[in-house]
Amino acid sequence: MAGQLTTHALDTVIGGGAAGMRVELKRDGAVIAQVTLDERGRGTLTEELAGGVYELCFHAAAYHRARGVALSNPPFLDVISVSIGIDDAAAHYHVPLLIAPHGYSAYRGG
Repeated sequence: MAGQLTTHALDTVIGGGAAGMRVELKRDGAVIAQVTLDERGRGTLTEELAGGVYELCFHAAAYHRARGVALSNPPFLDVISVSIGIDDAAAHYHVPLLIAPHGYSAYRGG
């Protein structure tokens, strides 16, 4: 059975999902998948996990700019990278991101 990697970005300014945010999944520096988050701020990055280290790249500045948020140039947070380790390739891994223009928090969800 193959594992799954999903994500959920929550915009703490609006109190809801970060709809339209682009997220890339990288392994060994190469983009292997990408998703644009749905209207609830959710997306599936892959359903074919292998063990190892992955990097999720959340395109935060582009998301905020698309919402009309004024950001500095360069923005304080542009692309947020979260590195995760997969030890059980058959498991479901969920990586939520709480985001605002000047801060974020990521964790392993259920």
